[in-house]
Amino acid sequence: TIAGLNGAALGGGLELALACHTIVSVPDAKIGFPEIKLASIAFPGILMLQGRVPQSRIAHMLAGGDAMDGTEAHRIGLVDRLVTRETFDADLVAYAAQFARHSRPVLNLMMRTLRQAQGHTLETGFEAGQRMYLDELLPLEDVDEGLNAYAQKRAPVWKHR
Repeated sequence: TIAGLNGAALGGGLELALACHTIVSVPDAKIGFPEIKLASIAFPGILMLQGRVPQSRIAHMLAGGDAMDGTEAHRIGLVDRLVTRETFDADLVAYAAQFARHSRPVLNLMMRTLRQAQGHTLETGFEAGQRMYLDELLPLEDVDEGLNAYAQKRAPVWKHR
């Protein structure tokens, strides 16, 4: 999933964006966790930021309570892609299209594997990756189509199964 930030993503709005796989933003979006200003703590946000931005930036975001703009969020790795406000809709559609052209079940499996791989090394995650590859990836019809298309030097026609 892709979160598109074309305004403010504060508190729970930012948590919704962080629940997505990637975040696209305009440079002047307002992004942050103002909860501390209300004597509250963004517990889900704390957890969702882990591994996405440095620990010191998490502390600064949460303890300060001030919003940053999309440019700063991109600089620290919170936002994955910056687009202009004028071309926001078209850029977001074009960005999504690069993923939509692939086999949906393979893309979903890859994203799930990416999440499960967090905190693992090749040594600690290889067995689970191998099980996923053999038990979940290889049985998909789209795997055969992808290999056949490659061998025949043609574009694949996905069945999305």
